[in-house]
Amino acid sequence: MTLVRRSVRRRVARVVTPVAVMGLVLFSACTGTAPAQDTETVVSLSFDDSTSDQLAAAQVLDRLRLPATFFVISGYVGTEGYFTRADVDALAEAGHEIGGHTVLHPQLAQVSEDEARREICQDRQNLLEWGHPPRLLAYPFSSTDESVAGAAQFCGYNGARLVGGLNMLRDCKGCSRLETIPATQPLAIRTPGQFDPTWSLDQMKQLVLDARATGRGWLPLVFHHICDGCTNNAVSLATFTAFADWLDEQRARGLVVKTMGDVVGGPIGPVPDQPFGAPLDVPANRDLRDRLPDGRPVCWTFTPSGENTATITTVPARDGSVTAERIDVHDHVTGDAKLLPTMDLGECAPVAAADHRYRLTTWYQSDAEVQYAVYRRDRTGGWSYWTSSPFFQASSQWAQATWITPAAPADTTGISFGLSLSTDGFLVVESSSMTSAVNAFAPFFGTPRRLAFSVATSTVGLVLLSVLWLMWRRRQAERTS
Repeated sequence: MTLVRRSVRRRVARVVTPVAVMGLVLFSACTGTAPAQDTETVVSLSFDDSTSDQLAAAQVLDRLRLPATFFVISGYVGTEGYFTRADVDALAEAGHEIGGHTVLHPQLAQVSEDEARREICQDRQNLLEWGHPPRLLAYPFSSTDESVAGAAQFCGYNGARLVGGLNMLRDCKGCSRLETIPATQPLAIRTPGQFDPTWSLDQMKQLVLDARATGRGWLPLVFHHICDGCTNNAVSLATFTAFADWLDEQRARGLVVKTMGDVVGGPIGPVPDQPFGAPLDVPANRDLRDRLPDGRPVCWTFTPSGENTATITTVPARDGSVTAERIDVHDHVTGDAKLLPTMDLGECAPVAAADHRYRLTTWYQSDAEVQYAVYRRDRTGGWSYWTSSPFFQASSQWAQATWITPAAPADTTGISFGLSLSTDGFLVVESSSMTSAVNAFAPFFGTPRRLAFSVATSTVGLVLLSVLWLMWRRRQAERTS
Protein backbone atom coordinates (compact mmCIF):
# COMPACT_ATOMS: atom_id res chain seq x y z
CA MET A 1 0.00 0.00 0.00
CA THR A 2 1.48 3.35 -0.98
CA LEU A 3 0.50 6.87 -0.03
CA VAL A 4 -0.93 7.50 -3.50
CA ARG A 5 -4.66 7.23 -3.49
CA ARG A 6 -6.67 7.86 -6.57
CA SER A 7 -8.56 11.15 -6.49
CA VAL A 8 -12.18 10.30 -5.92
CA ARG A 9 -14.68 12.59 -7.59
CA ARG A 10 -18.32 12.14 -6.93
CA ARG A 11 -21.55 13.89 -7.71
CA VAL A 12 -21.80 17.32 -6.02
CA ALA A 13 -24.77 18.92 -4.32
CA ARG A 14 -26.95 15.79 -3.95
CA VAL A 15 -29.04 15.77 -0.81
CA VAL A 16 -29.08 13.02 1.77
CA THR A 17 -31.46 10.10 1.25
CA PRO A 18 -34.97 10.40 2.69
CA VAL A 19 -34.37 7.37 4.91
CA ALA A 20 -31.34 8.99 6.60
CA VAL A 21 -33.16 12.27 7.05
CA MET A 22 -36.24 10.63 8.54
CA GLY A 23 -34.03 8.66 10.91
CA LEU A 24 -32.40 11.84 12.23
CA VAL A 25 -35.76 13.56 12.72
CA LEU A 26 -37.22 10.55 14.55
CA PHE A 27 -34.07 10.31 16.71
CA SER A 28 -34.41 13.91 17.80
CA ALA A 29 -38.07 13.40 18.63
CA CYS A 30 -37.39 10.27 20.65
CA THR A 31 -34.71 11.93 22.75
CA GLY A 32 -37.12 14.63 23.91
CA THR A 33 -34.98 17.38 22.35
CA ALA A 34 -36.99 18.00 19.20
CA PRO A 35 -36.30 21.08 17.05
CA ALA A 36 -37.94 24.41 17.87
CA GLN A 37 -41.56 24.95 16.78
CA ASP A 38 -41.75 28.75 16.37
CA THR A 39 -44.93 30.31 15.07
CA GLU A 40 -43.13 33.40 13.74
CA THR A 41 -40.34 33.92 11.24
CA VAL A 42 -37.00 32.92 12.74
CA VAL A 43 -33.74 34.49 11.49
CA SER A 44 -30.31 32.94 12.14
CA LEU A 45 -27.09 34.82 11.54
CA SER A 46 -24.22 32.53 10.55
CA PHE A 47 -20.57 33.29 9.76
CA ASP A 48 -18.29 30.95 7.81
CA ASP A 49 -14.50 30.48 7.95
CA SER A 50 -13.67 32.03 11.38
CA THR A 51 -11.71 34.95 9.88
CA SER A 52 -10.49 37.55 12.37
CA ASP A 53 -12.43 40.40 10.69
CA GLN A 54 -15.64 38.76 11.94
CA LEU A 55 -14.74 39.79 15.48
CA ALA A 56 -15.86 43.35 14.63
CA ALA A 57 -19.28 41.95 13.71
CA ALA A 58 -19.34 40.02 16.99
CA GLN A 59 -18.87 43.27 18.91
CA VAL A 60 -21.90 44.73 17.16
CA LEU A 61 -23.96 41.63 17.95
CA ASP A 62 -22.83 41.66 21.59
CA ARG A 63 -23.97 45.26 21.95
CA LEU A 64 -27.43 44.29 20.68
CA ARG A 65 -27.47 40.89 22.40
CA LEU A 66 -28.11 39.19 19.07
CA PRO A 67 -26.90 35.56 19.07
CA ALA A 68 -25.13 34.14 16.02
CA THR A 69 -23.52 30.91 14.83
CA PHE A 70 -19.81 31.00 13.92
CA PHE A 71 -18.62 28.05 11.83
CA VAL A 72 -14.96 27.50 12.73
CA ILE A 73 -12.18 25.93 10.63
CA SER A 74 -10.40 24.27 13.56
CA GLY A 75 -7.14 23.60 11.68
CA TYR A 76 -6.76 27.33 10.99
CA VAL A 77 -7.39 28.50 14.55
CA GLY A 78 -4.37 30.43 15.82
CA THR A 79 -2.97 31.12 12.34
CA GLU A 80 -2.66 34.60 10.83
CA GLY A 81 -5.98 36.12 9.80
CA TYR A 82 -8.14 33.64 11.74
CA PHE A 83 -9.63 33.29 15.22
CA THR A 84 -7.40 32.33 18.11
CA ARG A 85 -8.52 29.88 20.78
CA ALA A 86 -9.17 32.86 23.05
CA ASP A 87 -11.40 34.41 20.36
CA VAL A 88 -13.44 31.22 20.07
CA ASP A 89 -13.81 31.03 23.87
CA ALA A 90 -14.89 34.68 24.06
CA LEU A 91 -17.53 34.20 21.37
CA ALA A 92 -19.00 31.24 23.22
CA GLU A 93 -18.95 33.11 26.55
CA ALA A 94 -20.86 35.96 24.89
CA GLY A 95 -23.67 33.55 23.98
CA HIS A 96 -22.78 32.74 20.39
CA GLU A 97 -22.80 29.23 18.99
CA ILE A 98 -19.66 27.51 17.68
CA GLY A 99 -20.27 25.22 14.71
CA GLY A 100 -18.02 22.97 12.66
CA HIS A 101 -16.53 23.88 9.27
CA THR A 102 -13.97 21.01 8.90
CA VAL A 103 -10.27 20.99 9.82
CA LEU A 104 -8.74 22.28 6.56
CA HIS A 105 -11.73 23.56 4.53
CA PRO A 106 -11.66 21.20 1.51
CA GLN A 107 -14.43 20.60 -1.01
CA LEU A 108 -15.76 17.52 0.74
CA ALA A 109 -17.47 16.04 -2.31
CA GLN A 110 -14.16 16.05 -4.19
CA VAL A 111 -12.04 14.08 -1.73
CA SER A 112 -12.29 10.41 -0.81
CA GLU A 113 -15.02 9.24 1.53
CA ASP A 114 -12.44 8.42 4.22
CA GLU A 115 -10.84 11.86 3.94
CA ALA A 116 -14.22 13.62 4.14
CA ARG A 117 -15.07 11.64 7.26
CA ARG A 118 -11.72 12.51 8.86
CA GLU A 119 -12.22 16.20 8.07
CA ILE A 120 -15.69 16.30 9.62
CA CYS A 121 -15.08 14.05 12.62
CA GLN A 122 -11.66 15.47 13.62
CA ASP A 123 -13.00 19.01 13.38
CA ARG A 124 -15.93 18.19 15.63
CA GLN A 125 -13.63 16.38 18.07
CA ASN A 126 -11.35 19.43 18.22
CA LEU A 127 -14.25 21.73 19.10
CA LEU A 128 -15.54 19.32 21.73
CA GLU A 129 -12.10 19.11 23.37
CA TRP A 130 -11.95 22.91 23.39
CA GLY A 131 -15.23 23.00 25.33
CA HIS A 132 -17.58 23.98 22.48
CA PRO A 133 -20.05 21.19 21.66
CA PRO A 134 -21.07 21.68 18.00
CA ARG A 135 -24.49 20.64 16.75
CA LEU A 136 -24.25 22.08 13.23
CA LEU A 137 -21.82 21.71 10.33
CA ALA A 138 -21.43 24.16 7.42
CA TYR A 139 -20.20 22.40 4.29
CA PRO A 140 -17.15 24.29 2.90
CA PHE A 141 -18.03 25.76 -0.50
CA SER A 142 -21.44 24.10 0.01
CA SER A 143 -19.79 20.96 -1.40
CA THR A 144 -21.72 17.86 -0.43
CA ASP A 145 -23.31 14.68 -1.71
CA GLU A 146 -25.00 11.67 -0.17
CA SER A 147 -21.85 10.19 1.36
CA VAL A 148 -20.69 13.56 2.76
CA ALA A 149 -24.07 14.11 4.41
CA GLY A 150 -23.85 10.59 5.79
CA ALA A 151 -20.42 11.40 7.22
CA ALA A 152 -21.84 14.50 8.92
CA GLN A 153 -24.46 12.35 10.60
CA PHE A 154 -21.91 9.63 11.47
CA CYS A 155 -19.70 12.25 13.17
CA GLY A 156 -22.55 13.32 15.43
CA TYR A 157 -23.98 16.45 13.79
CA ASN A 158 -27.69 17.14 14.16
CA GLY A 159 -27.77 19.26 11.01
CA ALA A 160 -25.63 20.65 8.20
CA ARG A 161 -25.99 23.92 6.28
CA LEU A 162 -25.71 24.66 2.56
CA VAL A 163 -25.14 27.99 0.81
CA GLY A 164 -28.17 28.43 -1.44
CA GLY A 165 -31.50 26.75 -2.07
CA LEU A 166 -33.76 29.62 -0.95
CA ASN A 167 -34.87 32.67 -2.95
CA MET A 168 -32.20 35.40 -3.09
CA LEU A 169 -34.24 38.23 -4.71
CA ARG A 170 -32.21 38.00 -7.90
CA ASP A 171 -32.22 34.30 -8.78
CA CYS A 172 -33.74 30.98 -7.73
CA LYS A 173 -37.17 32.46 -8.47
CA GLY A 174 -38.85 29.11 -8.10
CA CYS A 175 -37.34 28.54 -4.68
CA SER A 176 -39.02 28.93 -1.32
CA ARG A 177 -38.31 32.03 0.74
CA LEU A 178 -38.05 30.12 4.01
CA GLU A 179 -36.65 26.86 5.33
CA THR A 180 -39.12 24.76 7.29
CA ILE A 181 -39.03 24.27 11.07
CA PRO A 182 -38.04 21.54 11.62
CA ALA A 183 -36.00 21.38 8.43
CA THR A 184 -37.31 18.73 6.05
CA GLN A 185 -33.74 17.72 5.31
CA PRO A 186 -31.68 18.63 8.39
CA LEU A 187 -28.43 17.55 6.68
CA ALA A 188 -29.13 19.93 3.78
CA ILE A 189 -30.41 23.12 5.44
CA ARG A 190 -31.10 25.76 2.79
CA THR A 191 -30.15 29.44 2.82
CA PRO A 192 -30.54 32.39 0.40
CA GLY A 193 -26.90 32.11 -0.69
CA GLN A 194 -24.36 34.48 0.86
CA PHE A 195 -24.10 38.23 1.22
CA ASP A 196 -21.42 40.02 -0.81
CA PRO A 197 -20.45 43.61 -1.73
CA THR A 198 -23.18 43.80 -4.39
CA TRP A 199 -25.93 43.65 -1.76
CA SER A 200 -27.28 46.98 -0.56
CA LEU A 201 -28.63 47.49 2.94
CA ASP A 202 -32.14 47.93 1.53
CA GLN A 203 -31.89 44.61 -0.32
CA MET A 204 -30.77 42.84 2.85
CA LYS A 205 -33.74 44.29 4.72
CA GLN A 206 -36.11 43.39 1.89
CA LEU A 207 -34.94 39.77 1.99
CA VAL A 208 -36.07 39.55 5.61
CA LEU A 209 -39.32 41.46 5.00
CA ASP A 210 -40.27 39.18 2.09
CA ALA A 211 -39.54 36.15 4.23
CA ARG A 212 -41.72 37.50 7.04
CA ALA A 213 -44.54 38.16 4.60
CA THR A 214 -44.37 34.51 3.57
CA GLY A 215 -45.29 33.41 7.08
CA ARG A 216 -43.93 30.87 9.50
CA GLY A 217 -40.45 29.48 8.83
CA TRP A 218 -36.73 29.88 9.11
CA LEU A 219 -34.32 32.25 7.32
CA PRO A 220 -30.66 31.28 7.92
CA LEU A 221 -28.36 34.06 6.64
CA VAL A 222 -24.73 33.50 5.57
CA PHE A 223 -21.86 35.98 6.05
CA HIS A 224 -18.17 35.57 5.34
CA HIS A 225 -15.75 38.49 5.63
CA ILE A 226 -16.78 41.69 7.44
CA CYS A 227 -14.57 44.37 5.88
CA ASP A 228 -14.67 47.17 3.34
CA GLY A 229 -14.32 45.59 -0.11
CA CYS A 230 -11.50 43.27 0.91
CA THR A 231 -12.85 40.20 -0.93
CA ASN A 232 -15.68 39.23 -3.26
CA ASN A 233 -17.69 37.73 -0.40
CA ALA A 234 -17.40 40.58 2.11
CA VAL A 235 -19.92 42.92 3.71
CA SER A 236 -18.67 46.24 5.03
CA LEU A 237 -18.77 46.78 8.77
CA ALA A 238 -20.97 49.87 8.30
CA THR A 239 -23.53 47.90 6.29
CA PHE A 240 -23.49 45.01 8.72
CA THR A 241 -23.90 47.35 11.71
CA ALA A 242 -26.90 49.08 10.12
CA PHE A 243 -28.45 45.71 9.26
CA ALA A 244 -27.95 44.37 12.79
CA ASP A 245 -29.48 47.53 14.29
CA TRP A 246 -32.48 47.11 11.98
CA LEU A 247 -32.84 43.41 12.95
CA ASP A 248 -32.87 44.45 16.60
CA GLU A 249 -35.71 46.87 15.85
CA GLN A 250 -37.63 44.11 14.08
CA ARG A 251 -37.47 41.94 17.17
CA ALA A 252 -39.84 44.39 18.81
CA ARG A 253 -42.23 43.63 15.91
CA GLY A 254 -42.16 39.89 16.47
CA LEU A 255 -39.06 38.80 14.59
CA VAL A 256 -37.22 35.96 16.35
CA VAL A 257 -33.41 35.69 16.16
CA LYS A 258 -31.85 32.38 17.23
CA THR A 259 -28.66 30.42 16.67
CA MET A 260 -28.94 27.65 14.12
CA GLY A 261 -28.35 25.01 16.77
CA ASP A 262 -31.23 26.32 18.89
CA VAL A 263 -33.54 25.99 15.89
CA VAL A 264 -32.42 22.47 14.98
CA GLY A 265 -32.16 21.20 18.56
CA GLY A 266 -31.08 17.66 19.40
CA PRO A 267 -28.56 16.08 21.79
CA ILE A 268 -24.79 16.48 21.81
CA GLY A 269 -23.45 13.13 20.65
CA PRO A 270 -19.92 11.68 20.76
CA VAL A 271 -17.48 11.53 17.85
CA PRO A 272 -16.34 8.12 16.54
CA ASP A 273 -12.56 7.76 16.40
CA GLN A 274 -11.06 8.47 12.95
CA PRO A 275 -7.31 7.78 12.84
CA PHE A 276 -5.10 9.72 10.44
CA GLY A 277 -4.12 8.08 7.17
CA ALA A 278 -2.28 4.80 6.67
CA PRO A 279 -0.42 2.74 9.30
CA LEU A 280 2.95 4.15 10.36
CA ASP A 281 4.91 1.25 8.84
CA VAL A 282 3.73 2.00 5.29
CA PRO A 283 6.52 3.77 3.31
CA ALA A 284 5.44 7.11 1.85
CA ASN A 285 6.62 6.89 -1.77
CA ARG A 286 5.37 9.57 -4.13
CA ASP A 287 5.71 9.97 -7.88
CA LEU A 288 4.03 12.28 -10.36
CA ARG A 289 2.45 9.73 -12.68
CA ASP A 290 -1.16 10.02 -11.55
CA ARG A 291 -2.81 13.14 -12.95
CA LEU A 292 -6.06 15.01 -12.42
CA PRO A 293 -8.19 15.89 -15.48
CA ASP A 294 -6.62 19.36 -15.56
CA GLY A 295 -3.12 17.84 -15.75
CA ARG A 296 -2.02 18.53 -12.17
CA PRO A 297 -0.38 15.60 -10.32
CA VAL A 298 -2.64 13.80 -7.86
CA CYS A 299 -1.87 14.56 -4.21
CA TRP A 300 0.63 17.34 -4.96
CA THR A 301 0.22 21.10 -4.40
CA PHE A 302 2.34 23.86 -5.92
CA THR A 303 3.11 26.28 -3.07
CA PRO A 304 4.73 29.63 -3.96
CA SER A 305 5.17 32.20 -1.20
CA GLY A 306 6.58 35.68 -0.68
CA GLU A 307 7.33 38.36 -3.26
CA ASN A 308 8.36 36.72 -6.53
CA THR A 309 6.95 35.35 -9.79
CA ALA A 310 6.78 31.55 -9.73
CA THR A 311 5.37 29.15 -12.33
CA ILE A 312 5.19 25.38 -12.69
CA THR A 313 5.08 23.26 -15.86
CA THR A 314 5.12 19.56 -16.69
CA VAL A 315 8.34 18.24 -18.33
CA PRO A 316 9.85 14.82 -19.17
CA ALA A 317 11.41 12.87 -16.32
CA ARG A 318 14.57 10.74 -16.25
CA ASP A 319 13.05 7.89 -18.29
CA GLY A 320 11.49 10.28 -20.83
CA SER A 321 7.92 9.95 -19.58
CA VAL A 322 5.94 13.06 -18.62
CA THR A 323 6.19 12.69 -14.87
CA ALA A 324 8.33 15.59 -13.66
CA GLU A 325 7.48 19.18 -12.73
CA ARG A 326 9.62 22.25 -13.44
CA ILE A 327 9.44 25.29 -11.15
CA ASP A 328 10.72 28.65 -12.46
CA VAL A 329 11.21 31.68 -10.22
CA HIS A 330 11.74 35.22 -11.56
CA ASP A 331 11.97 38.66 -9.96
CA HIS A 332 12.70 37.12 -6.57
CA VAL A 333 12.62 39.43 -3.55
CA THR A 334 11.39 37.17 -0.75
CA GLY A 335 9.87 33.73 -0.25
CA ASP A 336 10.25 30.53 -2.25
CA ALA A 337 8.40 28.04 -4.47
CA LYS A 338 7.99 24.30 -3.92
CA LEU A 339 5.89 21.27 -4.77
CA LEU A 340 4.57 19.49 -1.67
CA PRO A 341 2.41 16.45 -0.94
CA THR A 342 -1.02 17.98 -0.30
CA MET A 343 -1.41 18.89 3.35
CA ASP A 344 -4.50 16.92 4.33
CA LEU A 345 -5.55 14.42 7.00
CA GLY A 346 -4.22 11.23 5.41
CA GLU A 347 -5.30 10.79 1.80
CA CYS A 348 -2.10 12.39 0.46
CA ALA A 349 0.20 13.54 3.28
CA PRO A 350 2.62 10.92 4.66
CA VAL A 351 1.84 9.67 8.16
CA ALA A 352 4.47 10.36 10.82
CA ALA A 353 4.88 10.07 14.60
CA ALA A 354 6.56 11.92 17.44
CA ASP A 355 10.23 11.07 18.19
CA HIS A 356 10.68 9.41 14.79
CA ARG A 357 13.32 10.51 12.25
CA TYR A 358 12.63 10.25 8.52
CA ARG A 359 14.83 9.86 5.45
CA LEU A 360 13.64 12.19 2.68
CA THR A 361 14.74 11.50 -0.89
CA THR A 362 14.00 13.38 -4.14
CA TRP A 363 15.41 13.27 -7.68
CA TYR A 364 16.03 16.79 -8.98
CA GLN A 365 17.79 19.16 -11.40
CA SER A 366 18.40 22.86 -10.74
CA ASP A 367 20.57 25.83 -11.59
CA ALA A 368 20.56 27.11 -8.00
CA GLU A 369 20.90 25.76 -4.49
CA VAL A 370 17.77 24.09 -3.11
CA GLN A 371 16.75 22.75 0.28
CA TYR A 372 13.98 20.71 1.85
CA ALA A 373 11.16 22.63 3.50
CA VAL A 374 9.30 20.38 5.96
CA TYR A 375 5.87 20.90 7.50
CA ARG A 376 4.14 18.82 10.13
CA ARG A 377 0.56 18.01 11.10
CA ASP A 378 -0.40 17.91 14.79
CA ARG A 379 -3.03 15.83 16.54
CA THR A 380 -5.79 18.36 15.77
CA GLY A 381 -5.10 18.08 12.03
CA GLY A 382 -3.56 21.55 11.77
CA TRP A 383 -0.39 22.12 9.73
CA SER A 384 2.61 24.33 10.51
CA TYR A 385 6.20 24.83 9.33
CA TRP A 386 8.65 22.52 11.11
CA THR A 387 12.20 22.68 9.75
CA SER A 388 14.49 22.94 6.71
CA SER A 389 17.47 20.89 5.53
CA PRO A 390 20.93 22.15 4.59
CA PHE A 391 21.24 23.32 0.97
CA PHE A 392 21.90 20.95 -1.93
CA GLN A 393 24.13 22.12 -4.75
CA ALA A 394 22.82 23.02 -8.21
CA SER A 395 22.98 20.13 -10.67
CA SER A 396 22.51 20.16 -14.45
CA GLN A 397 22.17 16.35 -14.38
CA TRP A 398 19.69 14.31 -12.39
CA ALA A 399 20.85 14.15 -8.77
CA GLN A 400 19.35 12.70 -5.62
CA ALA A 401 18.79 14.87 -2.56
CA THR A 402 18.75 12.83 0.65
CA TRP A 403 18.36 14.12 4.20
CA ILE A 404 17.39 12.66 7.56
CA THR A 405 15.13 14.85 9.67
CA PRO A 406 15.53 15.51 13.39
CA ALA A 407 13.20 13.59 15.69
CA ALA A 408 9.63 14.74 15.06
CA PRO A 409 8.13 16.98 17.78
CA ALA A 410 5.50 15.79 20.22
CA ASP A 411 2.00 15.16 18.81
CA THR A 412 3.21 14.96 15.19
CA THR A 413 0.86 12.88 13.02
CA GLY A 414 1.99 13.71 9.49
CA ILE A 415 4.70 15.34 7.36
CA SER A 416 4.71 17.21 4.06
CA PHE A 417 8.06 18.00 2.43
CA GLY A 418 9.57 19.21 -0.79
CA LEU A 419 12.65 20.86 -2.28
CA SER A 420 12.25 24.63 -2.35
CA LEU A 421 13.76 27.23 -4.68
CA SER A 422 14.35 30.55 -2.90
CA THR A 423 16.11 32.56 -5.61
CA ASP A 424 15.78 33.25 -9.33
CA GLY A 425 16.29 30.05 -11.30
CA PHE A 426 14.69 26.70 -12.10
CA LEU A 427 14.10 23.45 -10.23
CA VAL A 428 12.87 20.16 -11.75
CA VAL A 429 11.59 17.52 -9.31
CA GLU A 430 10.64 13.94 -10.00
CA SER A 431 9.75 11.22 -7.51
CA SER A 432 10.06 11.65 -3.74
CA SER A 433 10.02 9.19 -0.87
CA MET A 434 9.90 9.25 2.92
CA THR A 435 11.04 6.23 4.93
CA SER A 436 11.74 5.64 8.59
CA ALA A 437 15.29 6.42 9.69
CA VAL A 438 14.96 4.89 13.15
CA ASN A 439 18.03 3.01 14.47
CA ALA A 440 18.20 -0.68 13.52
CA PHE A 441 17.59 -1.61 17.16
CA ALA A 442 14.22 0.15 17.09
CA PRO A 443 12.20 -3.07 16.63
CA PHE A 444 13.54 -4.19 20.03
CA PHE A 445 13.81 -0.89 21.88
CA GLY A 446 11.31 1.40 20.14
CA THR A 447 11.91 5.06 19.32
CA PRO A 448 15.35 6.75 19.57
CA ARG A 449 14.44 8.29 22.91
CA ARG A 450 13.52 4.87 24.27
CA LEU A 451 16.67 3.41 22.71
CA ALA A 452 18.82 5.93 24.57
CA PHE A 453 17.02 5.08 27.82
CA SER A 454 17.53 1.36 27.19
CA VAL A 455 21.25 1.80 26.52
CA ALA A 456 21.69 3.89 29.67
CA THR A 457 19.84 1.45 31.90
CA SER A 458 21.70 -1.51 30.36
CA THR A 459 25.05 0.19 31.04
CA VAL A 460 24.14 0.83 34.66
CA GLY A 461 23.05 -2.80 34.99
CA LEU A 462 26.35 -4.09 33.62
CA VAL A 463 28.31 -1.90 36.04
CA LEU A 464 26.30 -3.20 39.01
CA LEU A 465 26.79 -6.81 37.91
CA SER A 466 30.54 -6.23 37.60
CA VAL A 467 30.70 -4.77 41.12
CA LEU A 468 28.74 -7.70 42.56
CA TRP A 469 30.98 -10.20 40.75
CA LEU A 470 34.14 -8.55 42.15
CA MET A 471 32.68 -8.59 45.69
CA TRP A 472 31.89 -12.29 45.32
CA ARG A 473 35.40 -13.06 44.10
CA ARG A 474 36.91 -11.19 47.06
CA ARG A 475 34.80 -13.15 49.54
CA GLN A 476 35.80 -16.43 47.89
CA ALA A 477 39.46 -15.44 48.18
CA GLU A 478 39.09 -14.59 51.88
CA ARG A 479 37.48 -17.97 52.62
CA THR A 480 40.29 -19.91 51.01
CA SER A 481 43.08 -17.91 52.61
